[in-house]
Amino acid sequence: MKFLHRRFLNFSLLFTALLAVLFIQQLISYSLNHGAFFSGWLLFCIICSLYLFTVRKKIIGIRLFKASSWMQFHIYIGLLAAIVFLLHVGWEMPQGLLKRALYLLFLAEVLSGLLGLMITRMLPPCLARNGSVLYPEIISKQQIIFSEIESLVEQSLNQTQSTTIADFFQQRLLGFLLKPRYFWHHIIQSKKTIHKLQNDIANLQRYLNDDEQQIINQIENLVIEKDRLDYQYAGQTLLKRWLFVHIPLSYGLLLFVLLHLALVYAYIGGV
Repeated sequence: MKFLHRRFLNFSLLFTALLAVLFIQQLISYSLNHGAFFSGWLLFCIICSLYLFTVRKKIIGIRLFKASSWMQFHIYIGLLAAIVFLLHVGWEMPQGLLKRALYLLFLAEVLSGLLGLMITRMLPPCLARNGSVLYPEIISKQQIIFSEIESLVEQSLNQTQSTTIADFFQQRLLGFLLKPRYFWHHIIQSKKTIHKLQNDIANLQRYLNDDEQQIINQIENLVIEKDRLDYQYAGQTLLKRWLFVHIPLSYGLLLFVLLHLALVYAYIGGV
């Protein structure tokens, strides 16, 4: 209930702020016909306020309000910025190279933020249900699995004098085991790849004797564990690295906004 109450309050404040912006914009357009200046400067102030979250994280020893509160502020102010941006430029692509670049950069920043919001809300519960693993340990655990499967393959050669499992290892498993695989399959929660591997193992079992059956069953369990670690790697990597898109875009956006402001006032001064 607290969660729903907080969301309702946040959306109410956002809606109230939007109504106030629309009302002031309308009044200015009737009186001075300079509505674009109001929405532009308002947008600039909102964009600057979005950087407060980054500043807060960089200031050591000062923790004003909780990080979750700053995140909520960042999200809802970001939504307000997107609406004010559309109010400022309209729904059509603006004319001019700089304005178009600024338009596309802003859209990319908004989309990266929405994508990041979706990622940070949806992925952590999925990763937790899958059995969380510390990110630095994933690769080392996968290397251990690779060594264990190699040992089992060697065991099958020594015990059975058959190369069936060894051939399957070389042709079907080696590429899968050497590094994290199927990144985007895991991100979209697809089980297609691991099911295909399990089907291939099931088909192989028809040609194995009892000793080989026991070995391939152990290999299958390790393959499933490797796939689970791949899932953790994909999810945790995306959680860590989406900011490497969002943050550089934000600095590029601020640079273009400042350039846009300079050109606007240079034009006004030259009139």
